[in-house]
Amino acid sequence: MESSVGTAVKELQLLVTSLSQDNLTLSDDLMLQEIGDRLLGLLEAFPRHSDTSHQMKGHLSSIHAAAVTLWNVAVAFRASGNTKKSFVAQLRHVSLGLVLLSEPVSPPVSHFKKLLAMSLKTARAWLDADNFVMADAAIVHGWEQTEKLLKCVSGDPEGFAIVSASKVRLLACKSEAWLGLSEQERALDCVGQAKQLLPHVSQSERAWVSVLCYNLGLDLYQQGAYTQCLSWLKESYEIGRHGVCIEATKQAKTLRLIAIAYLESDSDGEWLKALNTVELSLT
Repeated sequence: MESSVGTAVKELQLLVTSLSQDNLTLSDDLMLQEIGDRLLGLLEAFPRHSDTSHQMKGHLSSIHAAAVTLWNVAVAFRASGNTKKSFVAQLRHVSLGLVLLSEPVSPPVSHFKKLLAMSLKTARAWLDADNFVMADAAIVHGWEQTEKLLKCVSGDPEGFAIVSASKVRLLACKSEAWLGLSEQERALDCVGQAKQLLPHVSQSERAWVSVLCYNLGLDLYQQGAYTQCLSWLKESYEIGRHGVCIEATKQAKTLRLIAIAYLESDSDGEWLKALNTVELSLT
């Protein structure tokens, strides 16, 4: 008699195969949503890792193979541009969960790096789909991998730099998620934690955080949240100021937007701050 796990694995393989068919209609949102919900349900139905010794034995390789295929399918769907962002995020979420589920007893360092990359891309997919709670779940998985990696690269400056860069990106994603949940202070706190790691990362990572803060500030400005946007634009400017990662023209652009936000806030005395900011942008 086939076990419940074996039945679940067979259903998983059938669903993954159906998504791999060339004749699949990507515009059929209801069908894709049904498949996505079934995949999520299967992921939750599998026993957790502590139970794998007796219930999952013999199925881990099949689960891992399905996870890899599912990830590749998600990449193809994303590239097509014809699929809802939430569905792509679902596929990546399930693939990540399946890889975690089928994790070997003593995984190599490359395994942690792969899970970290998957976690970051899954978090990004959920953020793009405006599902900030699910993004946070992926961020948590990613953070766990950085801690495991940190133990493996102890005493290795290059390895420490890689882990620090990953933590910066995770904290940036976390900040974006908090902001999406209207938690401004928590979002800024994450940026503060990321800034502490910037001395250990490359200029490109510093530039990436600066640009992210600018984009978040710009979004808030366009929403009319002038006081909130100022915090993010100032962070962007300060991060870019300490180093050579941001071009002077981009820094000037940030300062000009800060000046405009001061004027738009329509608060007493803000015009003087706006004037000072404009003068700074011209130096």
